[in-house]
Amino acid sequence: MLLGRESEKGKGEILGVGLVSFSGLKKGVIIDLKKSIASIEKAVEEAERPKNLTAHSLFVNINGNHVKGINCQGTVEISNKNQEILKGDVDNSIQMAKASSISTDRQLIDGICQEYIVDSQGGIEKPIGMFGKKLEAKVFFVTGEKNPIHNVEKSISEAGFGLDAIHLGALASAESVLTEEEKGIGVLLLDLGAGTTEMAIYLNGVIKEISVLPLGGDHITNDLAIGLRVPLTESERLKKNYGWCLESLITDHKLEIPTVNSEGKSFYKVGLTSLAEIIEPRAEEIFFLSKQMLDRSGYANLIGAGVVLTGGTSLLKGIEQLGKKIFKMPVRIGKPRNIVEFEKTINSPIFSTAVGLLDYGLKKRREAGHRPRFSQNNPLVKCYKKVRKTFSDFF
Repeated sequence: MLLGRESEKGKGEILGVGLVSFSGLKKGVIIDLKKSIASIEKAVEEAERPKNLTAHSLFVNINGNHVKGINCQGTVEISNKNQEILKGDVDNSIQMAKASSISTDRQLIDGICQEYIVDSQGGIEKPIGMFGKKLEAKVFFVTGEKNPIHNVEKSISEAGFGLDAIHLGALASAESVLTEEEKGIGVLLLDLGAGTTEMAIYLNGVIKEISVLPLGGDHITNDLAIGLRVPLTESERLKKNYGWCLESLITDHKLEIPTVNSEGKSFYKVGLTSLAEIIEPRAEEIFFLSKQMLDRSGYANLIGAGVVLTGGTSLLKGIEQLGKKIFKMPVRIGKPRNIVEFEKTINSPIFSTAVGLLDYGLKKRREAGHRPRFSQNNPLVKCYKKVRKTFSDFF
């Protein structure tokens, strides 16, 4: 998690970092309220301590395969006598799109306007002040099941913090790792987390599609634990320090790594090839399923910038090359961009969502016309919390 506030330039200023093993989550969904509350408290306390700061409210990311995205349209007739489009017309067009698409058992997480159309003229970003008879809004809505969202809200509240907003993790990650050029010519972002893999497709500068795959780095850890008959903590260590997801790239076939059992005693030695034989099939599965999602979306031939991988699991050795092999397009690893504060600590794919959440949350707040809760000189700061597994659970 990151502790931060809005700077004088309107950007997120990072003031503290909290690294904890987040308990109580499985595949992006809270399964134990007490553990999740304790993890939130611990992470915030760790971020506050170095500078003796006080956090008050949180920006939170959410994922899980209950999260869905949908493209919607809303159309209104311009009622103004001179047919000038006013803010109320824009709001009404968005409300029309929302009313026709979101069922009562789901809750709105994010709404992103892709474009406005005035009298059949598309590609308009800011229609207020223009003239026309009819206004149409194309909006991408992100929704989730109500109960998982309520569990997040309850965890934040009982940990003693206010909830500023909930946003989808992939949209936050995109804010920190993608360039505007990539979003314009088409890009697939894969946020490879511990329990899930989130996919986001951008084209012409706007989000077009999102999907959440209930597979991630934890599944690789479990595979290693079963295949090698070692504890999860040991399989996690082996994965992080020695794991390759493409066996053909291994050059040192003689290296053998000592393992330890549940009692911390030396167990036996395992080679890099043996690790890769377990890791590679699962990594391939994650990429193959992601490619299937991309193909079904209809945007596969429009992804000019290729694939950007981020999240803790993107640190696996050889994952970039495996991605190129399966997607057959350019692949790069995405790290948070334009980082000044704590650069050495957070310049890693592990922090892509947390860094993006700060800027994305502030941007959405400004779009909604909300002011910062504290003045820039106030020693009280806001806390922007990424509620998902951190450091040891990310990868």
